[in-house]
Amino acid sequence: MLLPALVLSVLAPAQQNYQPLKVPGFFDDRMVLQAGEPITIWGTGEPRTRVHLTIAAEADWTETLAAAHGNVGANGRWSLQLPAQEASYASYRIELVGVGGMQIWEEVQFGEVWFAAGQSNMEWPMSRATGWNELRQRMTEDHRYRGLLSRVRFYDAQYTATGGGGAWSKQTVEGMQPHSFRRGKWSRADEDDFHRMSAVAWYFAHFLQRKLDCPVGVIEVAAGGTPTEAWVDPAVLAAQASTSALVAEGSWLDNPALSAWCRDRARQNLATAFAEGWQI
Repeated sequence: MLLPALVLSVLAPAQQNYQPLKVPGFFDDRMVLQAGEPITIWGTGEPRTRVHLTIAAEADWTETLAAAHGNVGANGRWSLQLPAQEASYASYRIELVGVGGMQIWEEVQFGEVWFAAGQSNMEWPMSRATGWNELRQRMTEDHRYRGLLSRVRFYDAQYTATGGGGAWSKQTVEGMQPHSFRRGKWSRADEDDFHRMSAVAWYFAHFLQRKLDCPVGVIEVAAGGTPTEAWVDPAVLAAQASTSALVAEGSWLDNPALSAWCRDRARQNLATAFAEGWQI
């Protein structure tokens, strides 16, 4: 495998400004990718340029196990597919290289991947679940058990704000944008962040891991108070007769197709913004 610096020098002539190579946030260190199926990784970058993706065992990352190459479309979007990998507790390294930069993801595993989506019931954390104190005590005293917990990983999504009441600060309002609203990282269930993991997702993932004996990754996309349509692309809603009214032209705060609860709560959240004339 070519060294990253050499690859970049071949792909990117000097003194050229390119759009950065970007991927969704859940493509990151320590992620779990679905085993037994082709692996699709996608993102954005400089139109009409090449993108290269490689997988190597972390124990010897100089030997490429699989690779994929392709072009960024005229719209700046790209998608690459790697061959299916077997489930394994081994760690892998994935490199993504293009003229807009390079990303390296380490401690990657292949196993089962599930989404944990919903509202406050799915969001309910381990720290507030029945039996949390006993589980935490066992983690402290039983190192073998703690090691077993490490086989479950979760992408802990943190949001700028969710369905709480009260007026938002200017910083919060500015953070309510698609590119900044959600952030997160992959963590293992034997680490300090475990207390934030969805309790429902944890017990499901723990059962699945023991049943299948493979790594299990959970991507949490639960936010209290959010209706289903809040997670759907507006263009998709507009294309369906049964949901097009939800994205009708005009202020959504005055849209009767949206629940009164959502609109009233939004007025509370944006009260200061309206009073002080912030740009929204």
